[in-house]
Amino acid sequence: MSNVCCVLQLAKELVSYVKDQQIISVAIHWLVYIAQRMFNLHLGYRFKWTVRGPYSRGLARDIKAGNAQEKCVCDENLKLHYIREFLEDLKSTGMRFDKALEIAASYIMLRYDVYPKPLDPLEELLKKKSYVLPKEAQAIAKILNKYLVSVREKA
Repeated sequence: MSNVCCVLQLAKELVSYVKDQQIISVAIHWLVYIAQRMFNLHLGYRFKWTVRGPYSRGLARDIKAGNAQEKCVCDENLKLHYIREFLEDLKSTGMRFDKALEIAASYIMLRYDVYPKPLDPLEELLKKKSYVLPKEAQAIAKILNKYLVSVREKA
């Protein structure tokens, strides 16, 4: 399945940013969600809200199955240049990278993909994730504005 190959390619990108291997398995959900939602990468995964942010059972299943593949070619246009640029922007905040990625994915999901939609997704994020400081959430929202223009709506 080419989706598995694309996910593995995204995971390779993520490994250079997230050093804690235990976080990688959760962070790949955040990155794939962002790639689908923000960069219009069509991988077909459905995500639900969890305490840690976006999560997909289908993605978890594909990651497990994909680990056994030796050769893998992703035929989807991954837009890796833009995704790398986005990851570098998150890194530039000085926050722990996995925290910045979690905030970004959670904010996007609260803004676009939960029902009922909160009146203020940033405020809702701060309620749901008490360990996130307002200045951290605002810094991530500012970065997201740069990329969400591509989907014709600012954060």
